[in-house]
Amino acid sequence: MKTLSSALFLIASATLVTLTIYWKIPLKGYIPVPGDLLVGRFFPFNTMRWEGYPLGVPYKEFINADVVRQLYPWRDLAMQLLKKGEMPWWNPYAFAGTPLLGNIQSAPFYPLNFLYLLMDHRTAWVAGVMLQPILAMLMMWLFARELGLSKPAAMLSAIAFSFSGYMVVWWELNTIGHAALWLPLMLWGIEKWRKTKKPWFLAAIVVGQTSSLLAGHLQTSTYVFLVSLAFFAFRFLMRKEKKRRSLLLYGISMAISLLLASPQLLPAARFLAYTPRGTQADEAIFTHFLLPPKHLVTILAHDFFGNPATKNFWGIDYGEFMSYFGIVALFFAAVTLTNAKIVPAKFFIGTAAIAVLFALPTPLSHFIRSARIPILGTSVPARTLFVMQFCGAILSGIGLDAFLRNPKTKLRWAIGILGCTYLAIWLVAILYGRQTDQIQAVNWRVTIKNLILPSAIFSVLTAALVFQRTFPVAKKLLRKTVVAFIFILALTEYSYFANKFQTFSEPRFFFPQSPIFDVLAKETVKTPYRFFGDYTATVDSNVWMPYGIYGVEGYDSLYLRRYGELLAAADGGRIPSVIPRSDANLIKNKDDLSRRRLQDLLGIRYILDKNDSPASDWEPDPGRFPPDRYELIWQQGKFKLYENKQSLPRAFLVGEFTIEAEPQKIVDHIFNRDFDLNKTAILEESVDEDLSPSVGRVEFERYEPNSVTLTVQSPTTQLLFLSDAYYPGWKATVDGSPTKIYRANYAFRAIVIPAGNHLVTFKYKPKLF
Repeated sequence: MKTLSSALFLIASATLVTLTIYWKIPLKGYIPVPGDLLVGRFFPFNTMRWEGYPLGVPYKEFINADVVRQLYPWRDLAMQLLKKGEMPWWNPYAFAGTPLLGNIQSAPFYPLNFLYLLMDHRTAWVAGVMLQPILAMLMMWLFARELGLSKPAAMLSAIAFSFSGYMVVWWELNTIGHAALWLPLMLWGIEKWRKTKKPWFLAAIVVGQTSSLLAGHLQTSTYVFLVSLAFFAFRFLMRKEKKRRSLLLYGISMAISLLLASPQLLPAARFLAYTPRGTQADEAIFTHFLLPPKHLVTILAHDFFGNPATKNFWGIDYGEFMSYFGIVALFFAAVTLTNAKIVPAKFFIGTAAIAVLFALPTPLSHFIRSARIPILGTSVPARTLFVMQFCGAILSGIGLDAFLRNPKTKLRWAIGILGCTYLAIWLVAILYGRQTDQIQAVNWRVTIKNLILPSAIFSVLTAALVFQRTFPVAKKLLRKTVVAFIFILALTEYSYFANKFQTFSEPRFFFPQSPIFDVLAKETVKTPYRFFGDYTATVDSNVWMPYGIYGVEGYDSLYLRRYGELLAAADGGRIPSVIPRSDANLIKNKDDLSRRRLQDLLGIRYILDKNDSPASDWEPDPGRFPPDRYELIWQQGKFKLYENKQSLPRAFLVGEFTIEAEPQKIVDHIFNRDFDLNKTAILEESVDEDLSPSVGRVEFERYEPNSVTLTVQSPTTQLLFLSDAYYPGWKATVDGSPTKIYRANYAFRAIVIPAGNHLVTFKYKPKLF
């Protein structure tokens, strides 16, 4: 009963602490998603009228734009499919089709996704955001207590971890925080196993590592694994006895975790081989996101370089280079550094140091990159700051515990070092703030303003501790008061940090109804034609997905390299040596031959346009949209929708083919005005059947994420071309009999159709499953 009461009290405490950040949810009905950014910045929502906002909806920051451009649309689609009893294999709405399960960030199998089965998707998403700090606190509390820390010390570690910069900045993505929060549970399992010799505590390792891998951010999960491995080695392999048995059991635990996560990991590993990852773009990303040493100052003042939420950030990258885990926590971590007699403290000090060395441009980070170590050498290196912040949170608890248990714990070194550092920072800020360069002067004034709060917290904390140490009466009467004051200071700074940065928006702003999207959805019900927005009607990648609309562009850390090369080649007709690592876009504001031919090949039937000053309710623009090619089919105020009359069908028959294996020559054919793509397909290998052109008919019966069904009538044997992305795992049948899928026109699919009437089916059926 006592254990249950303690658990309930801990859960209630964690929830109350979390509500210091999320109070706007129960009191105002807001939700912690960047809906304000969606309707304030992205077309078509930013051109719509919103009641109460005559000048448009203001928004805080752009860092969490991936929520609306990637993560929510993917999770929404994946959970829709799972609820229908289907595997979330394929996303047909972006990139002319792309793997969905292979995109690890869709995270369909994450254990907490059971919430999507109990409530609507938006509510489940919000619940997932709110659960991150609560679960992080609970798990860190368990681990800190297992290390022997007192309850106040364990609570400081728990709060410092859950409200650290890495967690707060990425909470709203609903993937990174979930991947990170399982680390303390794994370390708790290792520590319990070490103390009790009972191997069933290894279940915590299995649950933690599996959940982290399924949460949707493989880089963070890799750090979680490496820290747990290092802690296991520190606790077990340094002992003299039973090393082999301990290593075997730990290895079995990790093997079980990988096996349980394999439905997510195996499709991702296969997809990775077909993406631009591992190219020069990766090297550029790695180099760009090495932590500039000056950004380590954010450990002392999180907004030293300003804050994107207040539109005054003047640093390099706020989210990736955030080192902060709390001023109060930093102080007590510094106390630990100067009193590092506790054995676990040495481990966390060393681990934090290695993490910082990896994040900075040091020989260690350059070795990781040059060695091309998977994940570590191809991702953002500064994200190892997560490990530093986690270690700092634990060290803060150890420091507070030492202070509470031993009145003689030395504080002067922590006070002296941090005090001198703050003084030096103030002097630098004041001196640089006097520059004649007006822009730099303004930037440094922002810095000076943002130094006030962290400096005040450090000063007040120092004064309270010195007072408690100096006066004997205070030692007896005010000890508990000082502890309470420490937590008030910590919660004040974390609440300020998180509330300043976190986005809250009215529910009506999160993927609201849009007239132009409604029209597009209706137009593509029967035939899955695609759309494209140009000039001022450009639609950011993926935001159309929740509306069931088909686009040709996309934004994803993994996408099909061949498809990206083809889209990039539309700008100039040449395949570039390096393509963007995350974006595949059709060239904008340039309606030339190459783009038109690719536009037609992709089945882009609908073109969006916007005229901010319409003179009438029906206003075709023959200058930009020649009547021989485009027809205005819908207009509502400033919004227009044109039909591209020359777009090719999404699936059609061709009676001829040419063989070309050289990528650039294939592209040359595609962009050659004399090459008729409506009659001839470009294959990379020959077909055995004799083809002959004839007039046939192709109709879509069903077009779903994991399957496409068509009825085909052909007087002769021909090729059926489908302008969906070619990818292994797709299988085709003609009247139930398997047939080979050829890669056609550089990045798409084609199969041989014998003469007659046939039912053709494309289904995603990977061999591994």
